[in-house]
Amino acid sequence: MPYCNGGSLAELLRKHGPLPEKDAKSIMLQLLCGLLHLHTRREPIIHYDLKPANILFHDGEVKLSDFGLAKVMAPEDGRGSMQLTSYGSGTHGYLPPECYDGDASRVCPKVDVFSAGVVHFVMLFYPHQQLINHATQQQL
Repeated sequence: MPYCNGGSLAELLRKHGPLPEKDAKSIMLQLLCGLLHLHTRREPIIHYDLKPANILFHDGEVKLSDFGLAKVMAPEDGRGSMQLTSYGSGTHGYLPPECYDGDASRVCPKVDVFSAGVVHFVMLFYPHQQLINHATQQQL
């Protein structure tokens, strides 16, 4: 992946705290456009680890990074779901509940949409989201 000169969203939040709604909206629009591109391919790609540390900036543009846990859906799966093969992977607090159903876990592109919603919340309410992450880890 090419070098991104603007750092990550996580770094931005640590330095400046919560973002103004206008800035969060701009980042979300770019993030959702990127997810739309991934999810509407012939073989849809599920990022599966969307979080502020994996959202980078380059010359003012949002870039998705770290596709190490990404899932590629077979064309025959269509817009359905696929068996989750890496149970327990991903970042707790950013994944939807259906990713924690053990052997019955199934994922679809909606996993990334849920994670994007959590990222949006974090952008608006950082560092208060750390309390949510701590509570989520206590439940696991």
